[in-house]
This record gives sequence, C-alpha cells and structure tokens, in this order.
Amino acid sequence: INPIYTDFSFPIYAIALGDTVQQKDLKVSYVGANKIAYLGDKVEVNVDLEAYNLQGKNFDIKVSNKANNVFSKSFTLAKEYEEQKVNFTIDANRLGIQKYTVKLSELEGEITYENNSLDFYIDVIDSRQKILILANAPHPDIAALKQSISLNKNLDLDIQYIKNYTANL
Repeated sequence: INPIYTDFSFPIYAIALGDTVQQKDLKVSYVGANKIAYLGDKVEVNVDLEAYNLQGKNFDIKVSNKANNVFSKSFTLAKEYEEQKVNFTIDANRLGIQKYTVKLSELEGEITYENNSLDFYIDVIDSRQKILILANAPHPDIAALKQSISLNKNLDLDIQYIKNYTANL
C-alpha cells in the first residue's frame, strides 16, 4: 500500500540510507548528432563528458565506425569534478545506417567502465532529386531558376528544349 494514500494511525518517518561520496568515474554523458544525413555531407557531433575525482589523470576519447577511427583527442583532468565538451565533424561518405562508438580510456580506480562508451547512429541517404526544365526557347527566368536550383547539391538539374527532347515523359 502506498503510504501517501493510506490513513495510518501512526506517523511514518523516512530514513535515507546510502553512500553520498562521489566515486571515481569518467563517463560519456551525452552524444548529440543528426539522425539523418545526406551522402557527402559533414555531420557535426557534440559529446559531453564528465569526470569525478580523477584530477591529474590523462585520458583519450576515440570515435570509431566499424574498425575505422573517425576522431581521437587526449585530455588532462585538472579539477575534482570536470565537464568537457568535444565537438567534431564526421564525413557522411557511406550509404545506410552507420554505427559510431564513442569510447573513453578506462582509468584505474573507476567505479565502473560501463559508462565509458556510447553508441550512436546516423542514417546516410542519397536523395538527389532530378529536376527537368523543359522549355520552348531560352528565357531569362530559366537562367534564374538554374542559378537558384544549382545552389542545392541534393538537386540534379537538367535543362532541355522541346524541339531537341526525345526522351519519354
């Protein structure tokens, strides 16, 4: 029975038990990245790290995709409690769902190593859309459309004139 919803005829006193001392620990607390990326894009990744009671220790962060090392960096912890923010970019150069692993060095005396790594996924898609501008004759509006559409690398533009166009629509 939940004591909040029960009418006891006696008082209830809660006593919190446990150890409040922060143990030595290095952990990946957050990984932020876009879930979807287009083929050939650069994806920015943000990683937040926390360290407790490990001042003076050195550690490495490594990010890998399968067996390929994508990013690595070394740090030295200066304080008893320290937060580090690491930002880097990943090239989205393979199609499909890509699994990345962020892994920190395992330091002696840590309470657990379970939180020293974290996986994240990016779905790399190739969605270049093909656009056909079929015109009767050259026109300044077609040049303006071409200029604005060509700025988007995910669009493939083709301009044809109707008298020379033989493909099946």
